[in-house]
Amino acid sequence: MSWAPYVETLEKGKGRCKYAGIFGISPVSPWAESANKESFPITVDDVSNLIRVIKSQDMNVMASGVRIGGNLSFTCLRLEPNILVMQGKGDNKDYSVVVALSNQACIIGFNPDADIKAAQVRDSLEQLRDHLCAACY
Repeated sequence: MSWAPYVETLEKGKGRCKYAGIFGISPVSPWAESANKESFPITVDDVSNLIRVIKSQDMNVMASGVRIGGNLSFTCLRLEPNILVMQGKGDNKDYSVVVALSNQACIIGFNPDADIKAAQVRDSLEQLRDHLCAACY
């Protein structure tokens, strides 16, 4: 299966993700990512941590937040079964990150623009997650 078209859909769709990635959950590995990772330098270790937080429903992240790429800090706005919604801190307050889990995949969407809200990124990711779940992914 080619995963790149799904990433392109997240980049061009309602959420207009500047970075989109689809990772396998077990083992954690990239299936497809946006070509430009400079604005969102997420690592496999970061993805593993996000998967752990969602699967264990680790509510500690609501107080501590999450660091991505070693230098980007995010406040966790919502932690629900199979989804994590985050907003940037400080100078990056307009950054939105949403992480959604399907049966086999971790889908990540990032947008740094103030005019794109986390809810728009979330809607795009949830549509893709639901599609992948329906296809047994």
